[in-house]
Amino acid sequence: MISKDKWDELCAKVTDEMTSHVKRFAVPLTMSEEHGSGVAWGSGTYISLGRDTWILTAEHVLSDIPEGGRIAHLPKDGGDYNAAFGKPEFAAWPVDAAALPIYPALEFLPDASRVTSSIAETYSPVDEELLFFYGFPGYTVERNDPRQKDT
Repeated sequence: MISKDKWDELCAKVTDEMTSHVKRFAVPLTMSEEHGSGVAWGSGTYISLGRDTWILTAEHVLSDIPEGGRIAHLPKDGGDYNAAFGKPEFAAWPVDAAALPIYPALEFLPDASRVTSSIAETYSPVDEELLFFYGFPGYTVERNDPRQKDT
């Protein structure tokens, strides 16, 4: 049996290593009802579907957008947020997933290394597997705010 201090140390190490691995795939999403500002709305990941690039996220992220609201994504670190004008697709219950196509012009697309090319169809955790989440908190941000240092 390991001590609580050792367990906390190992969990912190696993969190750091997993965050380092997956952060290039995480996409911050904002929602705005007016040009030039937005609120942190959720996170997702870029996926490739045929020749198109989509944002994969949770169903509630796209279904809770107010009328007239627009989701924007950050395709390049340190770049500008870009509105996603596509029509969202929602997975059937009980799957909590939705996808939103993004404009195919190169200046609005993420670097190819950020696009996920394969996703497991099922999840079969082993006994005592740790569940890991990586996302962005919901708080108000201005789209022109300087990027905060990753912590």
